[in-house]
Amino acid sequence: MYLMRQEDSPESAGRSYVDPTGEYLLAADLGSDVLRVVKIASGAFEDMPAITLPPGNGPRHLLIVPPNERSSRTLVYLIEELSSTIAVFELEYPSDKQAALNLKEIQREVSTLPPDWKDS
Repeated sequence: MYLMRQEDSPESAGRSYVDPTGEYLLAADLGSDVLRVVKIASGAFEDMPAITLPPGNGPRHLLIVPPNERSSRTLVYLIEELSSTIAVFELEYPSDKQAALNLKEIQREVSTLPPDWKDS
């Protein structure tokens, strides 16, 4: 399983999360600016293509919100530590039209800092 490259420091790895279907494991990789995806449904681990994120944002943690009475979409809220932002995506599952798990951007880079924040 390839969740973290050997040259990445342990601080690069965030937590791993299982999607609502129980078929995929997602791990934010701060050092590589990617979301690693592993298929776990078949009883074996299968690396899937990683989802590339903007360089320098530093993805760290995520929250997966399954479909519910308000929305039929699976949403991913991604906390980006280095840019102090949160990004919102729709998790798109493999289909006839796309072979891999995909993140469809809904809202990009909402700041977690107060509007009057000054970096000192």
